[in-house]
Amino acid sequence: MNARRWRPKRCRTGVDPEFFFRQAVQIALKWHPFRDATPDRQPMFTWLQTLVRQSCRRTLSPTDMSNAFTRRHPRLLRALATVLLSLTAACTTRPFQPSPPAYKLWAKAGVSEQGVRSAMLDCGFVDSAYVDGTVMTNNDYARAQLCMVDKGFLYQDRRILCADMPELPACANVPRGKTFGSDPDIDPARLHRRPPRAPAYTYWRRPGTDTEGVKHAMLACGYTTVIEPIHTMLLNDIAAAQLCMIDQQFRYARPANALLCKNPPGLPACRNRKIDAQQCCAPPTPAPAR
Repeated sequence: MNARRWRPKRCRTGVDPEFFFRQAVQIALKWHPFRDATPDRQPMFTWLQTLVRQSCRRTLSPTDMSNAFTRRHPRLLRALATVLLSLTAACTTRPFQPSPPAYKLWAKAGVSEQGVRSAMLDCGFVDSAYVDGTVMTNNDYARAQLCMVDKGFLYQDRRILCADMPELPACANVPRGKTFGSDPDIDPARLHRRPPRAPAYTYWRRPGTDTEGVKHAMLACGYTTVIEPIHTMLLNDIAAAQLCMIDQQFRYARPANALLCKNPPGLPACRNRKIDAQQCCAPPTPAPAR
């Protein structure tokens, strides 16, 4: 990808425009109709580079950039153009602000910051500052949040995880729609209207293997559940299980970019592993023609 050879100067704010460019291109072009058309790809990269450079030099406003983007490629979904715009606009204003540490999201009268951090660790948080799916499962995170609520702490962010994922085992006894945060409670009827996600075993196929065979193979490869692994497994464990299924000649029913090893963060299970996108997975879904 030509982005690797591009080495522009940093913006006046100290933000590397290449970071924003590479992130924007990865997102904005992933589902574009001409993504796999090699003759068209290079002009698009070159044009995007020019826009990002102009934006970082403050010679092109976010509005001008949006207009240029729309005129040049009207078929591109507006939402993807917005992604590109938001990334490059940050280069002309200020860097991305990191999320506040997790202990800043909990408060209780008379409890110091150190007391909050100690309570979080007691409740099962692996770390009181930063936690992600590499060190904690969704279910464990939800359980730890509920423990903090039971201890009388108030959640300072919008809503706890159980408000969005009531299907988690840890959330079984939590009132549907209760946010415990700054957001108003959610109407439980809205949650029931959400389309259900297909179980994980439906995404793996191999000639001559029936549904029960797929389930057995998944469990043998390290999956702890064949329904929704992301809820109860760490990301690295899921990535290892996915690679195992590929090694067993199973084909993933989604494009290769849906595999964990094709997405950040870099996981230990993915190191030095080459994945044949054409053999392992379904082809990218072309955007519908207008």
